[in-house]
Amino acid sequence: MKGFDQVMRLGDLIPARETTGSSLILQEKGNYLFALERGARGASTVYCYGLGGHKREGETWIECAEREAQEELGTRIELLSSKVTYYMNRHGELEKIGVDEEVIPLLLFEMVFPAEASWNPRNEGWIYYIVAYRARLCQAPAPLDIEGLISLSEAQIRQTAEGEVTLGNLLDDGARLWEKEPIAREAKLTPVGTAWALSRLLAQEITLEGMRKG
Repeated sequence: MKGFDQVMRLGDLIPARETTGSSLILQEKGNYLFALERGARGASTVYCYGLGGHKREGETWIECAEREAQEELGTRIELLSSKVTYYMNRHGELEKIGVDEEVIPLLLFEMVFPAEASWNPRNEGWIYYIVAYRARLCQAPAPLDIEGLISLSEAQIRQTAEGEVTLGNLLDDGARLWEKEPIAREAKLTPVGTAWALSRLLAQEITLEGMRKG
């Protein structure tokens, strides 16, 4: 990976023919909006992840992000350029990189799809490269192609990384929830994908505005 002193295009940073997609770090009244999905084990777990999805052939990462917002929330969004981009590898290690794009993403990270995972479309382990953009809502959100939505503060995102916080804990602490059907309040939130990457970013004292604290 090239460092911050060498500015590159996203297409140069992501290996050719690898699976890639866009994700949203979506601002919602001072907090950040994530999708929810019940775990396969029933009520005990609910996964928390960033809105977004796979980039289609011929799409740009920006077009992918905007399309996914329409499909999952039924709303337009405004993408926001970041002053800096961080590359996070599969181990959670960070590197500041230079990116030359119309909209500068906050994060480019590697997500591992384990070979044994039930939701893995392949029969092997592989890396999914996700471009995560800061964005704001242009309309009120609604869960369309997802089970639910939750709005979390930076402190709450960091808290989910510990794996012991429940949906009820977060709601008592001021989180906002949209759900198609009731989700058990005792379910523990497990961050995956963008939610996991952002919890790692915050743990290293970097805000979701891309600034290092102190």
